[in-house]
Amino acid sequence: MAPSNPSNLIYDQFDKRIELIRRTYNEAQLQALLKILDQSLSSVSVVPNPLKKETPPRPSRNAYFYLYVQTHERLSRLNVTNLSEAPVFKLVCDFERSLNRDCLSPVVCFDVESEIFMVGDVFIEEGQGPEYCEPFFNVLTVDTAKSSSFLPCPPTIASGLAGPKVDPVVVTLQGKTYILALQLYAGQPCFEVFDNGKWETLPPPPFFPCSESEDDLYLLDTRECLYGLYAWDHKIVVCLKWGISYCFDTETVEWIDMKEIYMESQDAPILQCVAEYDKFLIAKPYSSEELVVYELDADGFPHFYQNLDELEEMFADSSIEFSTNAYIIPFNDDADKFCFICSGIAPGDMDSRLEIFLRVAIFRMTISNLNGKKKLTAVLEAHQIYPFYQPAGTSYPRDICSAFLMRDNLNLDNLKDDRSLGRACSD
Repeated sequence: MAPSNPSNLIYDQFDKRIELIRRTYNEAQLQALLKILDQSLSSVSVVPNPLKKETPPRPSRNAYFYLYVQTHERLSRLNVTNLSEAPVFKLVCDFERSLNRDCLSPVVCFDVESEIFMVGDVFIEEGQGPEYCEPFFNVLTVDTAKSSSFLPCPPTIASGLAGPKVDPVVVTLQGKTYILALQLYAGQPCFEVFDNGKWETLPPPPFFPCSESEDDLYLLDTRECLYGLYAWDHKIVVCLKWGISYCFDTETVEWIDMKEIYMESQDAPILQCVAEYDKFLIAKPYSSEELVVYELDADGFPHFYQNLDELEEMFADSSIEFSTNAYIIPFNDDADKFCFICSGIAPGDMDSRLEIFLRVAIFRMTISNLNGKKKLTAVLEAHQIYPFYQPAGTSYPRDICSAFLMRDNLNLDNLKDDRSLGRACSD
């Protein structure tokens, strides 16, 4: 018979004495005894039990960061706290099944102080004016009681839009949310900012050829011409085909043709997405599969600074040949940490678009000095590739309409797997 461990005997005897004390003394007496015992133990070294395993505390719900990804048909989320463990996308909301407005699509989702909102309206088809369907001005919010539904947002939380937003795009800057409709109702504002629960109308971009005439209510498919929408400091840039770029200055409330900024310079960037980092921009160029760094000049406009060679591994897989959408999202509680997400077409599928994948990565940035010049370095922490399937019965393109990071404040339990996004796959 193996000899008893002395430490175990000490702990067993201690437990028995505690139980005897509980039966002998009342609450007041116990409190007095505990005070004396506490004073006595402060000068005694306690021998730890070598056989007792400490149970690590379970992380609180707020410890998890979720990447919310919105497509034309649904909103899904991915727990990126442990992205290296290949988590599965969960379906938050299927728009076509959850909304009582039959053709409220496409839409765009965004978050404000950990609440998810949604705006959008119907496509205006040629030959169909606003009388076809009344303009939709409501802002919708997540119904946390039903998890996967959206409800009209109370006006005390968010006022109604000044104009309907058909095929909207969204960008967040300095805590404010900017919504731009890519298709217009004539005479209705297409560009608004959401701040402190209210919407404010902004000047429309100069590239919209829409008139007040009822015969000219419609635009060409602007989304097909949209290369990128991104923001930093007090600037919002819209990049279109043919090298056309316009910058909206939120301080002067004016649109500027980027040709006036860069003149004949070849440095005018065409970017898909950017994130600010210590007076630099981390950016994904539209024409190449890489992340690079741009330095901001005295007027706050970007110029190429350096490559991020450490992130080449992220683009080395052969699943995605060309990124059609991309987002770089900073973590709110860590200024050096970022989430990168993009969707792209598999090699050989440029026409059929049968094979589309989603790339998700977490990376961290550092800055050092090299020969008197700042050197930015990236460290790839995790990287996954997910198949991006076409949901049955839908014809919308598999694009990312919006993406944002949020802690789990909505108490969305028991969400089902999103079958439109498969399990992570290796190259």
